[in-house]
Amino acid sequence: MECTFEDCKAPICPLGEQSMKKSIWYPDEDICHKRLGLQEIKIQKRISRKAKNPDRYFTWKDLKVTRVQNPRGHNPDTFRDASV
Repeated sequence: MECTFEDCKAPICPLGEQSMKKSIWYPDEDICHKRLGLQEIKIQKRISRKAKNPDRYFTWKDLKVTRVQNPRGHNPDTFRDASV
């Protein structure tokens, strides 16, 4: 199943399998606005409200939690160093 919203700018889309496996999401970026009622989308919204550092990223796997208390995310410097 593919996303049907042409104006969607969400880096992680629950309708795109490749997106879920390979994409990263920062708390200040868009969240999928397709109303799927997925727990991961709800967690993204909570993280975007509670994250103290919007410069740290999250993956789809990170969104597989049930509770958001102090979201830290991953250090983007480590991600950039790995891709060089």
